[in-house]
Amino acid sequence: MKKNLFLVSVMLLAVSFAAVGFAPAPAMSADKPIVWRNAIMCAGTEDAFNWVALAEAVKEATDGRLVIELYLPGEHPYGAADSLKAVRDNEFQITGLTGGYVTGVDPRLGVLDLPMLLPCGDYETFLKVHDVFDGYLEKVLGEDWNSTVLIHHNWGNMQFFMKEGFIENWDSLKGKKVRVWSAEIGDLVKLLNGTPVNIAWGEVYTSLATGLVDGLTTDFFSAYSTKLTELAPDLTMMSYMFGTNNYIVNKDALAALPDDVREALLKVMAEKENWFRTATVQKDGLALQQAFLTDNIKAHGVSKKFFNEIRGKSYEAIWKPWVERSGPEGEKAFDEVAKLIIELGYDVPGYTSK
Repeated sequence: MKKNLFLVSVMLLAVSFAAVGFAPAPAMSADKPIVWRNAIMCAGTEDAFNWVALAEAVKEATDGRLVIELYLPGEHPYGAADSLKAVRDNEFQITGLTGGYVTGVDPRLGVLDLPMLLPCGDYETFLKVHDVFDGYLEKVLGEDWNSTVLIHHNWGNMQFFMKEGFIENWDSLKGKKVRVWSAEIGDLVKLLNGTPVNIAWGEVYTSLATGLVDGLTTDFFSAYSTKLTELAPDLTMMSYMFGTNNYIVNKDALAALPDDVREALLKVMAEKENWFRTATVQKDGLALQQAFLTDNIKAHGVSKKFFNEIRGKSYEAIWKPWVERSGPEGEKAFDEVAKLIIELGYDVPGYTSK
């Protein structure tokens, strides 16, 4: 189903190019084009759709000398947790790096994917923190994973979607199984007295349909675009984090490109950065409106009082265990991010500056 959605997006994109008068891509040069492979880790999501446009833009900008082939889950052998290894080993030159998916491989990369760390669903605050964190991210990627960020992307605000019931108090998730994708999200579900179940993205729909899980947590557009709201229509607005999903590139592959091709590639990425980075966040609101009409969803917001109670317990339940798993470098990253949040006028409950 998700592959069909992706193919439909390719066709629609081609039609839209024709409709607005886009010229066809320049003819291929006499030299054989350089072919890069991009492993898309989550099908049916906005970044997967938008990579079709990015690949076309790169091909046009390089006069056909660089071609980026897109591979959906099932068309490549990797899970989201394998993204670092896939690019480091140059099996795929590009892939999406979601911090929460790789905390079991390199916990240091998950500091911005810690639930409840940001005190509200303020995207501008998230971007300020993320931009400061970029220096640390590049250091870890360069030194240990032979990669660098090619273009940024963020998931929307993370919410809870249940087959039945809302999260209103500490008893709401008792006896319920919730799909998660990282140890940290699992710790949040356990803090809320639910049972976390780690399931690959491509298996969530079936898991809901068969009763393997009672709900999930993700951003709204991703849930709606993949039809998950049909099966889990009870939405609890908690807005506990914006997930990171930066696309990384193998440093050797990037350096090996002819100078003009590399310059054209990086120029396209810079020009498309804001559009690509914020696409999912911007579409959350429209998807929510559509889902009220098509999927009969019901929405409930977590009270400010209960949100603050959850956040007050998050250092011991979520953040501190992550710091311990991450080691000294992770502790430094958390310290830097926590100080920045405080400088922006918020608190970090339970945290003492190092």
